[in-house]
Amino acid sequence: MRERRTEGLSSLQDQWTWLSELRLKREALENAWNQWFLSYSADRQRALMSRIGLAPNLENVAAVAIGVFSLLLGALAIFSLRRKSVRDPLADIAFELRGKLARRGIAVPSNMGLHDMQEYLSTRLDAASMADARRLLADLAQARYARPPAGQPGPSVRDLRAAVRRWRPVPAGSA
Repeated sequence: MRERRTEGLSSLQDQWTWLSELRLKREALENAWNQWFLSYSADRQRALMSRIGLAPNLENVAAVAIGVFSLLLGALAIFSLRRKSVRDPLADIAFELRGKLARRGIAVPSNMGLHDMQEYLSTRLDAASMADARRLLADLAQARYARPPAGQPGPSVRDLRAAVRRWRPVPAGSA
């Protein structure tokens, strides 16, 4: 019984050798960090200053340290102050719809809302395309402004994007 148990454990250990290798690599990295950073002595400071080409005195060490920390703080400030653009998937869908219409020769002003766009398109699209446009614009408006009824999901962004991509607008009078 004891032999079987040790056989089972050894086969289990063989399956997880990558985990022990990962642990050993982490420990090696931790040791390298300790050797390099935590044991940073005055002799190593002088050697570094000599490699840079400065005299290893307190003023130069302080100037280099202040310069490095200033650069780090500046980089962190620039990185944190960047404006993060928040993408609105429904606005992207409306933009894609306007682009599709523009490629068909129907320029829709970018400041026009969904309701006004429906009125605008009513004289510029043929009847079949206008019926599809009404449905698309209604779904887009519902996704944008309305809460779906309790227990019913509203139109999904993925479905709206797919519907806009499938839609083929036909300008009025071109048949």
